[in-house]
Formats: sequence, C-alpha cells, structure tokens
Amino acid sequence: PAAVSSPCLKYKFSSLSSIRSSSSTIRIATLNVRSLRNKLDEVQLLLHLSQIDVLVITESWLSSSVTDQCLSIDGYLSLRRDRIDGSPYGGILVFYRHSLTCTVSERFENYSALEVLLFTVRSSFCRSLDVLAVYRPPSTPANETLSLFRLVDKLSSRDLLILGDLNIDVLSPPSSPPSSDAKAYLRTLRSSGLRLLTDSTPTHLSSSNPSLLDHLVTNVPERFLLSGVVPTSFSDHFLTFACLRNNKAQLSFARNRTPTVPTTEITTRDVNRLHPNSFLGDLSRTVNSLVVINPELSADDTFSAFHDAFVSCVNRHAAIVTKRLRPVSLSPPYLDETYKTLAADRDHFRLLSVRNPSNLDYRRLYTACKNRTTSYLRTAKSTFYKERLAQSVGNPSKIWRILTSATGTRKPTSETCPHAPADVNNYFTSSASTLLTESYGDTPTDFPALSTYLSQIRKPPDELIIPPLSHADFDRILRSLPNGASAGYDRVSPAIFKLSCQSHPFRNYLVALLNLCISQSAFPSALKTARLCPVPKGGSPLDLSNFRPISVLPVFDKVLELHMLFCIERFISSNDLLY
Repeated sequence: PAAVSSPCLKYKFSSLSSIRSSSSTIRIATLNVRSLRNKLDEVQLLLHLSQIDVLVITESWLSSSVTDQCLSIDGYLSLRRDRIDGSPYGGILVFYRHSLTCTVSERFENYSALEVLLFTVRSSFCRSLDVLAVYRPPSTPANETLSLFRLVDKLSSRDLLILGDLNIDVLSPPSSPPSSDAKAYLRTLRSSGLRLLTDSTPTHLSSSNPSLLDHLVTNVPERFLLSGVVPTSFSDHFLTFACLRNNKAQLSFARNRTPTVPTTEITTRDVNRLHPNSFLGDLSRTVNSLVVINPELSADDTFSAFHDAFVSCVNRHAAIVTKRLRPVSLSPPYLDETYKTLAADRDHFRLLSVRNPSNLDYRRLYTACKNRTTSYLRTAKSTFYKERLAQSVGNPSKIWRILTSATGTRKPTSETCPHAPADVNNYFTSSASTLLTESYGDTPTDFPALSTYLSQIRKPPDELIIPPLSHADFDRILRSLPNGASAGYDRVSPAIFKLSCQSHPFRNYLVALLNLCISQSAFPSALKTARLCPVPKGGSPLDLSNFRPISVLPVFDKVLELHMLFCIERFISSNDLLY
C-alpha cells in the first residue's frame, strides 16, 4: 500500500540495534507496559536484543502476591515498588544487569503523591548516577509533578537522571497547542537546571494522536552520548532510552565489550592434565613415607599430616585453576529464530502504522502479524515444556525444576554476595548464639524442658557403640558417593577420591586411620572446616539474612559420617526406638 501523508512521518525513531551498537558504558531505558506478567517473555527478548543495562518499567501492575522469583530474568536483578494501597495497578519495577550495583534510597519513601523509586547506579568503570523513576497516574494533578521536581533540587550536587511516564505531553513541535500543565512543567525544568533528552519524538500513540508522555530528564546532559525512542509492539507506549557517554579511560572497555551475559568464574582442579597411573604411583610412595599407625599416636595429628600429604600429592598432578564458564543466553529456548522473524515482521508493520496512522492497511497487517506472533509464542512455549516433561518421566527432581522454571518461581541464581568472606563467616557461625540470646536473653547453660524430656525416654537395653570400619563397609560407602558432588575446601572431588582409592597403600592407610579416630572417639579437626557457599533466597543482596549458608565438607568427612549413620540406623531399628 502507498504511504499516506501524516504528522508521524516527520518523526525519527531509533531501533534496538542502535542501542546495542552504541559505544556506551551503561544503557538506560524506560517503558510503560501495563501489566508485566503477561509480557515477561517480550521484555526478556527486548533485553536480549538491545543489551540494555537498566530498564525501568512503569505500570507494572504488581502486588505483594507476585513474588520476585516469578519475575526473574537470567543475568538481571530487580528492584520494585508496588502501589502502597495494594491495588494491582501502577507500580515501578527496575531490571538491572547483575554486573552493576543498584542501591535504593529511601529519600522519597514517604512521598505518596506520585509513584517514585530513587536508586543509585554504580559501576567499576563509570561514575555513579542517581536515577529517579517516576509514574504519575492520569488522575493525579500535574502540580504534584512540579512539587517533586522542586524537591529534586536537593540532589543537584549529584548526577541525576529522571525517567518514567509523567503523563504530561511535551511534544515539540506539538500536534496541538501545549497545555498549561506542559508550559508550567517546562518552566520548572528550566528553573531547576534540568533538560529533556528527548523532546521531539512521540512516545505514545492513541487514536492517531502522537504525544510525548515518557520523559528522560537530567542535570548532566553532557554525560549522555545517545538518546531516542524505539516503537514497541507489546505496549501502546514506546521504549525511551539514553546511553551514557564514554570518557577516554572507558572507551577501550566499551569497544571490547561483548554483548553477552557476564561470565562466571569458578575455582576447580585441572583434571585434564591428571594421568591416573602417574598419580597413583606417586600417591603410593607418599603414603608409604608416612608414619606407621599405632594406638599410641594422636588421631587428630596423624590425620592432619596424612591429609596435608595427600592434598600436596593431588596438587602436583591436578593443580587448582580458575575457569570461566560459558555464558548462558538471555533469550529463552522457545524464543527461536522463527519467533524472532515473526516479531521482526510485527515490529516492522508496527513502525509503518505509527508513521502512517491514516493508512488502515498497515494497521491490519500489524494486527495480523501481532496475532500470529502471539499464537506462535504460546504454542512454542507449551511444546517446549511438554517435551521436557516427557523426557523427564521417572526423575522427580528434574520434573520439579522444569515446573518451577515454567511457573517462574525459580530462585535467582545470578545474584552475587557483595560481602567480605570474613563477614559472611562471622554472621553464619554466630547465628546459633544470636538466636539463643534473642530467645532467652542470655546464652543458657541448661535446658530444663529438654532435660525432662530426655529423662522420660525409654532407655535402650544396649549401648550405642561405633564398630571399626571394615573394608566391605568402606567399599559400600565409596560406591554411594556421587562423582558430581561438590568438593570441600581442599578441592578434592569424589571422583579424585575414588581414583585415589585404587591405590592399595592409600586405601589401607585411610581405613586404619579412620579406625584410629573411632577408637579414640576423636573427630579430625581437618574435617571440621567447611567451604561456605551463600545461596540467595531472594530480596536485597546487601542483607546477609537473605542468603542461605551451604557448608561443603571434605570428601573424607562423608566416609566417617556415613559409617556412623549406618551404625546409628541399625541401633535405632534393632532397639525399636522410632515412635
């Protein structure tokens, strides 16, 4: 169809590729989505295609019944502020890349006239920036926005970016005479030393009337290299973005920046260079050089010397190295190339319909492409999860992971702990005493209720005695250890431990040493040190209570613990102590 002349033809829109290809350190954007939950896949694809670092979403339509886990996107963390009254409308949510640090400020916590969220964006390669996300409902008087901007003068000493849906049309030149609210708003910006980054491109199109309702306002316009508006197909508002300018020190980093999810580094052993025969021979010689075990030796000291010699031998053949994991794509698997092609056609006709609102053919083509894209997404997503479930029959843990992924209730895995290791260790090791102090005031020395309960329990006729560890029990425990389990602080995995047990001197010495520990009722201190892994439960990573401590003990500990467990289970079962 031939293009029909319309006012939209004179506006210059940007594209997602222009955002992605910009040599910027941080890319910031805002979008009004009017309900995020049913558009989460579209937002995820948008972040993947544009490589936006900070995305502010207004009208998220979320309430406290929607958890953060339901909104998780790989590679991104989130901040949110729902409506105070709990209604499922309005609301602000921020997705930011986990390589950045975003700290919420409570400066406008009690400002109830508008929906606002103030946070600071920090990065190792860029000066910090205060970002004030704002949403003004149409029913709120525009004077409230002016009052907020006057309060912003308190932040004038810091770099500031204000963005969001203010519902004040400041399109220049306007399609109609500017309103009194728009004039007062622009006067307030000038008097406060603020500047609009986009003032000539519409961000909303309703009934063929373009308007600029989503604003980007800053007191440091020189820091921004690029700004613009990108038409979107899943919202009646358009994406409004700004890219921070690079200085000379930052330019080399930006040019080498890869448009992928930040990689994760892990510490592990280089088993690719481990030659089994050479390692087993060296291990046998190492064990033969150790002191002969006898009942007069200290079990703790002997085990520490044995453990140190074993770890040194492993280090010689499989050194500890740092490896970089392959980054995971931000795009979900069901958003394949077919979907991306359909979405590109939809977006193309969306742009044509925006530029030519009087041409109904473009509008019909856009509607048809939009319906086809939505239908394909639903079918592809359903087929993807059905196939995964069919392949996981008989594996409950895998089925559970698939269900939590499909329902969006998975826990965030990309969140890093920003605290020092010593602080994390002190927090979790003192948690028990802290809990007792909060419950009893002072740390109690006796528990009367527990003592009374224990005195009432029927005494078993036999005493619990841990027998020596036989070679048959050792073999059974060895077979039960999973090869893929995590390694302790010594970085000795179950796979390396099983390989070591092929050395008869090592195997016999270890069994004798563990039996020495049992006979002396001594648990080796070398096995009491754990590698602590803080796993995020949700919420702000700045609060240590939002992490769950996972303690990974050395693999030697598993042998002794499992032997004791089997003995205790047999004792309880034979004496009928379970009620």
